[in-house]
Amino acid sequence: MRRSLKKHVDVIDPREMIDLAKMLADLKAKYIGLTLTVASNRTPITDSELDQMRSLRLKIQELEAAYNEINEAIASQFVEVRGVVKE
Repeated sequence: MRRSLKKHVDVIDPREMIDLAKMLADLKAKYIGLTLTVASNRTPITDSELDQMRSLRLKIQELEAAYNEINEAIASQFVEVRGVVKE
Protein backbone atom coordinates (compact mmCIF):
# COMPACT_ATOMS: atom_id res chain seq x y z
CA MET A 1 0.00 0.00 0.00
CA ARG A 2 2.75 2.44 0.95
CA ARG A 3 4.52 1.96 -2.37
CA SER A 4 1.31 2.48 -4.34
CA LEU A 5 0.50 5.63 -2.39
CA LYS A 6 3.98 7.04 -2.95
CA LYS A 7 3.28 7.01 -6.70
CA HIS A 8 0.34 9.37 -6.19
CA VAL A 9 0.92 11.15 -2.88
CA ASP A 10 4.25 12.49 -1.70
CA VAL A 11 3.66 14.33 1.57
CA ILE A 12 0.32 15.56 2.86
CA ASP A 13 0.26 19.18 3.93
CA PRO A 14 -1.96 19.67 7.01
CA ARG A 15 -3.63 22.57 5.19
CA GLU A 16 -4.93 20.08 2.62
CA MET A 17 -6.78 18.22 5.36
CA ILE A 18 -8.16 21.48 6.71
CA ASP A 19 -9.34 22.46 3.22
CA LEU A 20 -11.01 19.08 2.79
CA ALA A 21 -12.75 19.39 6.17
CA LYS A 22 -13.95 22.90 5.29
CA MET A 23 -15.26 21.71 1.93
CA LEU A 24 -17.12 18.88 3.61
CA ALA A 25 -18.58 21.20 6.25
CA ASP A 26 -19.72 23.64 3.56
CA LEU A 27 -21.47 20.90 1.58
CA LYS A 28 -23.18 19.61 4.72
CA ALA A 29 -24.37 23.12 5.56
CA LYS A 30 -25.78 23.55 2.04
CA TYR A 31 -27.52 20.17 2.28
CA ILE A 32 -29.08 21.01 5.64
CA GLY A 33 -30.11 24.46 4.42
CA LEU A 34 -31.71 23.08 1.29
CA THR A 35 -33.49 20.37 3.27
CA LEU A 36 -34.97 22.92 5.66
CA THR A 37 -35.99 25.19 2.79
CA VAL A 38 -37.73 22.33 1.02
CA ALA A 39 -39.47 21.31 4.24
CA SER A 40 -40.65 24.85 4.95
CA ASN A 41 -42.24 25.14 1.50
CA ARG A 42 -44.96 22.73 2.64
CA THR A 43 -45.40 21.58 -0.91
CA PRO A 44 -44.32 18.33 -2.51
CA ILE A 45 -40.61 18.23 -3.28
CA THR A 46 -39.85 19.04 -6.90
CA ASP A 47 -37.66 16.94 -9.13
CA SER A 48 -35.17 19.80 -9.25
CA GLU A 49 -34.99 20.01 -5.45
CA LEU A 50 -34.63 16.26 -5.21
CA ASP A 51 -31.81 16.31 -7.77
CA GLN A 52 -30.04 19.08 -5.83
CA MET A 53 -30.34 17.18 -2.57
CA ARG A 54 -29.18 13.93 -4.15
CA SER A 55 -26.20 15.66 -5.74
CA LEU A 56 -25.15 17.24 -2.45
CA ARG A 57 -25.58 13.96 -0.56
CA LEU A 58 -23.49 12.10 -3.11
CA LYS A 59 -20.71 14.70 -2.87
CA ILE A 60 -20.81 14.52 0.92
CA GLN A 61 -20.61 10.73 0.92
CA GLU A 62 -17.72 10.72 -1.54
CA LEU A 63 -15.73 13.32 0.40
CA GLU A 64 -16.41 11.54 3.71
CA ALA A 65 -15.13 8.29 2.21
CA ALA A 66 -12.03 10.04 0.90
CA TYR A 67 -11.45 11.80 4.23
CA ASN A 68 -11.69 8.48 6.06
CA GLU A 69 -9.29 6.78 3.64
CA ILE A 70 -6.76 9.59 4.05
CA ASN A 71 -7.03 9.43 7.85
CA GLU A 72 -6.57 5.67 7.75
CA ALA A 73 -3.48 6.03 5.55
CA ILE A 74 -2.08 8.62 7.95
CA ALA A 75 -2.84 6.50 11.04
CA SER A 76 -1.19 3.49 9.39
CA GLN A 77 1.79 5.68 8.50
CA PHE A 78 1.41 4.85 4.83
CA VAL A 79 1.75 8.55 4.02
CA GLU A 80 3.73 11.31 5.63
CA VAL A 81 2.19 14.49 6.98
CA ARG A 82 4.39 17.58 6.75
CA GLY A 83 5.43 18.75 10.22
CA VAL A 84 4.31 15.60 12.02
CA VAL A 85 6.99 13.45 13.62
CA LYS A 86 6.56 9.68 13.35
CA GLU A 87 6.50 7.74 16.59
